[in-house]
Amino acid sequence: MTPAAPTQAFQVTLLGTRLKEISDAELIAELRAKLKLSPEQAGSLLTGRRTVKRGVDMAAAQRLVGIFTQIGLKAVVENMPAPAPRAAAPAKPIVKEESRPPAPEQRNPLVTLQALASQNLPKPRTSPGYVLSLLVVTLLCVAMPAIYLCFTAGIAAGWVWYLTHIHLHLPRSIHLIVLAYAVPGLAGAVLLLFLLRPIFARRPREDDALTIDASKEPGLVDGVRALCRAIGVSAPHEIHVTWDANASVHFRNGWRGLLTGRKVLTIGMSLVAGLNAQQFVGVLAHEFGHFAQRVGMTCSFIVNSVNAWLERCAHGEDPWEQRLRRSWSDAADENEESTFSWLISWCAGATLIAIAGTRRLMAALFQVSFRLTQHMSRQMEFDADRYEALLAGSDTFRVTACNLRGLNRAFGEINRKNIAAWREKRLLRDIPKAVAAHFAAFDSKRLAEIQEELQEETTTRYWDSHPPDNARIENAERQRSPGLYREAAPAALMFRDFRGWCERATRRFYREQEVEFEESMLRGEEEVLGLVQGRDGQREQLVRFFNGQFQPWPLLCLVEPAASPKLPADWQAAIDEIRKRSPDLTRAWQKANMAEESRPLLRIAATLNLSTQEVAVGGPPRTAQELSRELELVVGRRMESYHVLAEGFSLYALRIKHAIASMPAAERQKAAAARAVLIELCALEREIAGIEELTGAITIHQDALEEGEQDQLSDGWLQRIAELAAHVLAKVDRIPQTITVGDTVGGYIRSRCPSLPPPDRKWDAKRVAEGAWPMPDVFHQFYMLALGELLSLCEAAEKARGIKPIRLVA
Repeated sequence: MTPAAPTQAFQVTLLGTRLKEISDAELIAELRAKLKLSPEQAGSLLTGRRTVKRGVDMAAAQRLVGIFTQIGLKAVVENMPAPAPRAAAPAKPIVKEESRPPAPEQRNPLVTLQALASQNLPKPRTSPGYVLSLLVVTLLCVAMPAIYLCFTAGIAAGWVWYLTHIHLHLPRSIHLIVLAYAVPGLAGAVLLLFLLRPIFARRPREDDALTIDASKEPGLVDGVRALCRAIGVSAPHEIHVTWDANASVHFRNGWRGLLTGRKVLTIGMSLVAGLNAQQFVGVLAHEFGHFAQRVGMTCSFIVNSVNAWLERCAHGEDPWEQRLRRSWSDAADENEESTFSWLISWCAGATLIAIAGTRRLMAALFQVSFRLTQHMSRQMEFDADRYEALLAGSDTFRVTACNLRGLNRAFGEINRKNIAAWREKRLLRDIPKAVAAHFAAFDSKRLAEIQEELQEETTTRYWDSHPPDNARIENAERQRSPGLYREAAPAALMFRDFRGWCERATRRFYREQEVEFEESMLRGEEEVLGLVQGRDGQREQLVRFFNGQFQPWPLLCLVEPAASPKLPADWQAAIDEIRKRSPDLTRAWQKANMAEESRPLLRIAATLNLSTQEVAVGGPPRTAQELSRELELVVGRRMESYHVLAEGFSLYALRIKHAIASMPAAERQKAAAARAVLIELCALEREIAGIEELTGAITIHQDALEEGEQDQLSDGWLQRIAELAAHVLAKVDRIPQTITVGDTVGGYIRSRCPSLPPPDRKWDAKRVAEGAWPMPDVFHQFYMLALGELLSLCEAAEKARGIKPIRLVA
């Protein structure tokens, strides 16, 4: 009997691509519900390309692919690879059991942390002299508000005496008596109200924080409690999570928290992502170490509260004061000089002068108090550092200090890249992860810079609240503490849902910064940072391609020139001609760009009939008529520099035409589309330059107006801005593009200028002009994206054909 042919087997592979915008948590929930997987199994399916099922028939494979597609993951059916021929099994070497190296043990850092509950750390000794100095400094600090209260009481007593005795010293004139009582009496009452208000004013309300639920992170909460028990302080009442690379502990609800002892621990997830467990626990020990010295912490809280109150009174914004200033301004602007408005104006003005003097007094008291208390603050940092050294070890202190500096530097760089990506509607989904990865990629040079920066900061100024890191490191290393907690595992393992907390903290950061975003904009670090890196590379290509000639304005026109004997037909000859004209092109482009930048001032001079003596336009002295003619030449592109640029732009158009013609079909189509977009954008250059000119002129003109002076020009300019913006939007809404977000150029501009009217609605001119204010910048940003896209393809084509670029010109 002939055996049956075996049925062909297939395998199902996940490609690591998502078919829709969906979070990891939602994917895991869907996978668990439809495939009955554990959380760990479901999470493992989100780690890139992965074969999930082997040896199934086509029907079963297609059913599984359908399930993954419904969930939102891209999966494919593949043929099973042919089995490799079996080789003879090699003889097993005889190895004694005791000679095998032990398998590495993956330890949970929380287990060791929770074991600290049985420890009782030795508390640093505090001398009676140190405690006495804390009390003296605290009393001196409290004396500052006492001085303020005495000052207020003195003004109140003087005001009451004035009202009850001034009539004894005035002549018998009813008008003089009314005036003597009305102005000082009303001004004194308002001043006393403002002086008493800070005493009863509430502290600024704390924002709702991202709080860790003990039921979701029981291991972390128990570990923090164990750490507090070892240090000898009460556990925090709440644990908050933020995005930054820092940690802190403070009393909950201010003075009420001081009395109840309730504390709040705030953990920055970038800190957790960038440190190991030993370093992270050391930082927490430092923060809780502040509370181990009960007298010192109480004194510090009182001092910091008093300083914060003094600073708010001296420099904080007061809505009552703003209303008083508006009332005074309105009374001063009234055309009818009635007795009542005159009286109100005088009283409000006298009160504002008195309030300004009071703020100066509060500022002086704050500076005195702040300087008196900084020595205490520095000493408390040294005391808290001892707990960090006891827990994490003296040898770890320096590494932790450097890592903290590095993480904060990494955050600044990641944040700048995130801002750049936001222009193209991309944002990092997980900032802490990106910060930690960026810091981990620091090379030896950058790490040496951080070390050098730390070594250079060795001086403690009188008003510094923290001692230099170098002094703190030396103080910790003198203890020679081996450390009680030496777990080198990543600190992120101490969280059950570390990624989820990081993503939630990232979203909260965007909301705090008032960043308007949608869930579809949140992307992984590879996509966001790769996008920014690609744009940075395009800017470098821009410098290389133009050999330093390029200027923002005027825009490079790539319209193919008509045949002319002056223009070379050969690709390399066109570049050689550009090289030959490079000095003239560079000067002409710079001069034209400077002329564009001067347009707002020229517009003001032409409108108001001003000369260079009256408006700050650079160059030799010119009359108002000469400035008007100069503006006409710039707007009409009739300056000599534009004639030089027209020939240079024609050469660049030929260069790019040859490069596109040499490209493969796919690249040629992409480059031709980018060039077509650039040509259409250049056709709108005059309108965009006009909007930029008028917005700049309005800004300069309004800044120059004196208080109360009427603006007679802006309304007409706003009307013109609205007309230009409407013309530009009508054009760009019909220009398709695939370079960045938005199906059209108009779609991108509208995404960056959300205050613009939608295409199907009409608004009044002033509202349109206000929405169009950022249009020139956004337009130019898109122009640069399109130009970078084109030049990257052209540069690759020139390298492939051996074309020599422009060389440096002496």
